[in-house]
Amino acid sequence: MAIPRPHSSKSKFRLYTSFAAQKLVVIALLVSLCCGTPAVAQFATYKRGGLWGGFSDKELEPGVWRVRASANGVSGGGRLAADMAMYRAAEISKERGFKYFRVLKTNGIQMILSRELPINAGGNVEVVVRPVGEFDGNSECRSKDATICKTYEADSIMSELRPYIRFPRNN
Repeated sequence: MAIPRPHSSKSKFRLYTSFAAQKLVVIALLVSLCCGTPAVAQFATYKRGGLWGGFSDKELEPGVWRVRASANGVSGGGRLAADMAMYRAAEISKERGFKYFRVLKTNGIQMILSRELPINAGGNVEVVVRPVGEFDGNSECRSKDATICKTYEADSIMSELRPYIRFPRNN
């Protein structure tokens, strides 16, 4: 025969607060697992445009390409968009048999490759490039700011930016 226990308001309160505390711990744990993941885990994947961002390219005239990239703040922001645009510009150059590419104009960024300078939190980046066979300075600049127009070695850009870009798993 079980001994009946008296039910006091204190024991009910203790049981309730214990259960409420457990719920709060579980909720805090779930929130930290879902939302507390590092930004690296939420990067846009390097691919043609998608929900979290991506790139597109178009030949504007013979030998001149516009590369656009976007990434929201959660997936890496303007820095990631700039990295993807420059990486794609390097790929276009290599695909066409050129060792270098010349940046003719940019929109949405000031200095792409300076990792020390902040770039907009999220958004769109556009670079207009011409693949070239020889390294040269800023000839054929189409930007109001001539310091934007530079020639880059495609392989160097790709190796420098590869660690900052998340690629699809099948690559």
